[in-house]
Amino acid sequence: MDDITLFDDNPTKVRADFSRIQQLLGQFALNINPSKTAFDNSVGGVNDTLSQIRQSLKEIVTEYEEVPTASGVELIETDVIVDKDLDSGQVDALLGLLKDEELEESDADLILGFLRSHSDSLLDHLPTLLSRFPNLIKHVHTICSGITEKPGLVDVLLQFSNDHDDLLEYQLFWMGSIVEDYLLGAENYGALLTRLLELSADHKIARAKILEIPEQGFGLKEFRSCYLKTGQSDWLSWSSAAGTRTLKAGERNYVLKYFSNASQMNFLVASCMSKFA
Repeated sequence: MDDITLFDDNPTKVRADFSRIQQLLGQFALNINPSKTAFDNSVGGVNDTLSQIRQSLKEIVTEYEEVPTASGVELIETDVIVDKDLDSGQVDALLGLLKDEELEESDADLILGFLRSHSDSLLDHLPTLLSRFPNLIKHVHTICSGITEKPGLVDVLLQFSNDHDDLLEYQLFWMGSIVEDYLLGAENYGALLTRLLELSADHKIARAKILEIPEQGFGLKEFRSCYLKTGQSDWLSWSSAAGTRTLKAGERNYVLKYFSNASQMNFLVASCMSKFA
């Protein structure tokens, strides 16, 4: 009874409705399971096409091992371990599958797992992945840890965020995590951080994620002060307090003084922040 199927002659409308459903679910801290989500923009032959993709994937990541038996030598199939170095042909073949319009989200997720040690090769494919498979953003976060071209990653994410005004809270949260974990100090990362803060206006958890990033430039310090001075006690004020942890002790304690008097939770958070040297 919890299955949902959307129908329309226009695939764009289906995607828009699907995006809206995810936005509504995000308000209750729920998210679509990517392994149980499918999109088919054609009628007939879908299973055949999908089978071809999975067979192609199987051929790319399967090897054969000679095993001695009582009657001689037998070949058995063995899956390539994700951490193993793929050769250039295998990498190119997997990247080619990512371009297939019939690719399902679960298969894209699997392919990203195999390409984890070849993250730089995925940089040019990120805009398509982010647009087609919004639920894979957490896996994209993991992939980004291996991308060495940080300015290029900033440019890709900034362009993507500028092209989309309706990103899901789940996407915004993990994009904020990408900035905090891998891009602080990279060229032009401030513009990306500012854009994410702008897009998170209606998404409290995503905005809290941005506010707790310990960046004091690009107007974030002043933005946090708006929450710290209101006397409110919620995720936005707590995350704003967390974002002050890289300030000098005197300045940090000053901005948290009024905030800490608003509630016991505020006092606890301010006390924790005061421990930072």
